[in-house]
Amino acid sequence: MSLSSYNITKQNLVYAMFNQYLFTEAKNNIDLVEYYYATDSSTMSNSLIRELIKAIKNYTIDSIDEPLFRSILARQGKTDAESNVIMSEIIKNKLYDNNQIDPARKYLRGICNQAIMNKGRAKYPNDPEAFVKYVKSYEYHADHSDLMTTDNFDSLDVNLMDQGLGYGWESRYEFINRSYDPLFKYESGQMIMVTAPPGTGKTLFMMGECLKFCTDGARCHYIAMGDMKSRDFIVRMGAIHTGMKFSDVNMNFVNVYNSLKMVIGNRLGLTIVPAAKITIDQYMEYIKERINEYDVLFIDYDSNFATNSGDNMYLENGYIYNRLTELSGLGKLVFIAAQPKISAWGKEVIEMNEVGESARKQHSVDCIISIGKYVGNPNHLGIMKIVKNRRGEEGEEAPYIRLNTGRFINIPKDLYKRLVQITDKRDYNEGELNSMISENERLVSAAKQAASVSAMTGVPNTFQDLIK
Repeated sequence: MSLSSYNITKQNLVYAMFNQYLFTEAKNNIDLVEYYYATDSSTMSNSLIRELIKAIKNYTIDSIDEPLFRSILARQGKTDAESNVIMSEIIKNKLYDNNQIDPARKYLRGICNQAIMNKGRAKYPNDPEAFVKYVKSYEYHADHSDLMTTDNFDSLDVNLMDQGLGYGWESRYEFINRSYDPLFKYESGQMIMVTAPPGTGKTLFMMGECLKFCTDGARCHYIAMGDMKSRDFIVRMGAIHTGMKFSDVNMNFVNVYNSLKMVIGNRLGLTIVPAAKITIDQYMEYIKERINEYDVLFIDYDSNFATNSGDNMYLENGYIYNRLTELSGLGKLVFIAAQPKISAWGKEVIEMNEVGESARKQHSVDCIISIGKYVGNPNHLGIMKIVKNRRGEEGEEAPYIRLNTGRFINIPKDLYKRLVQITDKRDYNEGELNSMISENERLVSAAKQAASVSAMTGVPNTFQDLIK
């Protein structure tokens, strides 16, 4: 029996979406499905449809079984008899093969097309040009099997692949640039994760990179999700820009802002929203509508997206990062801040296996920069490390001290070892640190010379004590 032998209704379609040959396609376009049913006058008040669509959105097909359906139906107040009728319809649809389910597939694509039309009209009721542009930007996500293509190796267009090679943006930090030898900068079309415990400075790190890129001519978008206000953002980035303390920036707020405007201009778009207010899908829709306006995208941070998966953070994180790869796939450089596992919050060096709650994060990103913190020292010391770099070298560590200007200063290992031994709070400024770095270099050079002399003369070398 095929679906064409009976009338496909909007409710029948929801049952059909649980068929193994239709489920993935429905899930890939679930936001449009959800929008259609939530706004259609004949279904908007149907709570059963709403719950079944939510199940498609939140679960994999392997985890959707009869007990889950029974639980949903019970919560909807269905009697055993009513539940049995609905279950028989769902089971009947699940038994159809790929050809038999095709009428429902066409119906699904039809409602998705209608949904994007309805969304466009609601979004641009008095702007036909914007409406047409919005509808044209819509891309229906077919089943993965529909996306499979095969190209013969000897006919690949390598000239097209070579376009944009070498295009990217320099980091503020030389150890990062060095890791991208011979490019010596972040390459566009990558997703970079910045992971650090709370209070360590992942936001300041990303702000510093954002400021560097904007100064170099990149067009950036920065979304801050949480309790940050616009003034907070300006104060922090203003401190990084000027080298002033946060308190001094607050006292000279307007002047600092005007100074920032001189170097940034209109090359930074800033979105500030409370945590858990927007979903990854809403963010993607917003950015894709403006995709040609930006070169680099900053997301601060992943856990502050609104979710629908309850306690299943593994699935949710996988979905978030999978969606963000769409942006790197369009040639954008994407930065996303993330917290490591709680067990790593007190570690000086954060390794790959400590990066986050879900391994799907690590698999999706191209580069991971971890920022550890030396516990027991009040002067914001620790180790930065490149723990993953798909297009460069990984494993390089860079000791740092973070000043009260928001700037991270990479320092030599010998100097770092001495500074971590200082247990009282110090208010270092950049001039002092530069002098210490220069003195350290002098001592190291002198020690090497002394070692060389010792090797030639046989006289024991005691000069190494200078750099201890």
